Amino acid sequence: MSVAIIGAGLAGLACARTLAQHGIDSQIFESSDGVGGRVRTDEVDGYRLDRGFQILLTAYPEVGRSLELDALEMRYFERGAVVRISGENFHVADPLSNPHLLFQTMRAPIGSISDKLRLLALVASARRGSVNDLLHRSDTSTLDLLNKRRFSKRMIQNFWQPLFSGIQLDPDLEVSSLRFLLILRMLASGASGVPARGMGEITKQLASLLAPGTLHLEARAVAVSGSHVIIDGGTTITADAVVVATDGPSASRLLDIPDPGSRSTSCIWFSADAPPSGIGKFIALDGARDSLVRNLAVMSGVSEQYAPAGKSLIAASIPGSAGGE
Repeated sequence: MSVAIIGAGLAGLACARTLAQHGIDSQIFESSDGVGGRVRTDEVDGYRLDRGFQILLTAYPEVGRSLELDALEMRYFERGAVVRISGENFHVADPLSNPHLLFQTMRAPIGSISDKLRLLALVASARRGSVNDLLHRSDTSTLDLLNKRRFSKRMIQNFWQPLFSGIQLDPDLEVSSLRFLLILRMLASGASGVPARGMGEITKQLASLLAPGTLHLEARAVAVSGSHVIIDGGTTITADAVVVATDGPSASRLLDIPDPGSRSTSCIWFSADAPPSGIGKFIALDGARDSLVRNLAVMSGVSEQYAPAGKSLIAASIPGSAGGE
């Protein structure tokens, strides 16, 4: 059996590796000059710039099956976040990992003491049972779940919305509560981090495991018809099966199906002689939701290889497209 895979992003590379583990040959056709898709890292003047602010949650089951974390030399964020409200930073941290921040976490004005106890209860609920059990619970919107759990409006606005605006690009908490609970479980069960030399090392590692001749770069698929893939320039590839592992708009064009839609975000990179104070290895959130920035991280504080010696690299995520601004 032969399989043609369109796209050498994370999904396409993982697909090829899984097929190889089952003795099935595949060929990957990638339109760009390298692997990774959106999971790539560009080196610019000694800085390592991921294509957007991205982190790896080590608790995801597929991570353990597909990646060698030791070889990636993972560097980890602290558990929790820095939430900025009224011009002041407040740490909201895992008390088991950062017991010295317990008092600051309890006094952080993101919600009441009851809200914070409800947060602990929700995390415990998300971690109960297996992942399969969790995904078979009744589903609703994330906002509906939080309301049913009796979180205050202040807690939702100051903590949940900023947090998941960055993770799921969903500031209104409209997406599936089951997806929300799964991500919450992953955040609580494992670590959050990046490879020392950038997120692109993940897809480079997956590509290095492919058999020679599997990957075809600068080979843009322009059409799919049954078991045939037409490559820009006129070449036709015939396979027993075709996997379209692209972004939604590209897949809709290739398969002539409705565009599933997408949410856009941009990452703006800043260089500084010194890191901003009070953030360290935490991710910073805009708790007041009164600025353009969704979240901010000092990447060179997590891995010094992200920036030249003596410099700091800061990633700021904003909603929508920053192109031309």
